[in-house]
Amino acid sequence: MRFNYRTGLVHGILFCACAGGVGYYFLVSICTEKGTESEESEVSKECSSLVITEKPAKRAEIVITMEVTAYCPCKKCCGQYADGTTASGKKATGKIIAAPRKYPFGTKMHVPGWGWGVVEDRGGAIKAAGETLKPGMRVGNYTIPVRTLEHDRIDLLFPTHAEALRWGRRVVQVKVVK
Repeated sequence: MRFNYRTGLVHGILFCACAGGVGYYFLVSICTEKGTESEESEVSKECSSLVITEKPAKRAEIVITMEVTAYCPCKKCCGQYADGTTASGKKATGKIIAAPRKYPFGTKMHVPGWGWGVVEDRGGAIKAAGETLKPGMRVGNYTIPVRTLEHDRIDLLFPTHAEALRWGRRVVQVKVVK
């Protein structure tokens, strides 16, 4: 907060992280009839008006190299107990991304060649960079080789198995909005 001695105004920005991870900042202007440096602590007592402007804070955007694979809601991709529901409890339709736990549900990502999607799912082979895939880990009928991941790994939801196979496995620059 700063006090303008010429105009008698106190200005400042107060940041508040609110529920759901959405941040807002409040532009605060306190108008006073008079003011001096020694009265700065008493400014709020002499207020004639208080104006608070609420604006959504800009979300942080980062670009991360990720290994991107694809899946569909079928039993081959999701296992014999697949019921079309994601780990977040949402129906497995639309632009859904399965991502490591370091990306909370609701995180938005842009994948080149696929578009914008939202993290709403997890997966056994979906790991962060530096993690090791367990020996014998299976996805459907496919056994994943043991290795330490160089990049974060995400999985994109496609409506059909054929489309998921067409996507394959790609290493791309993914824009993440937190």
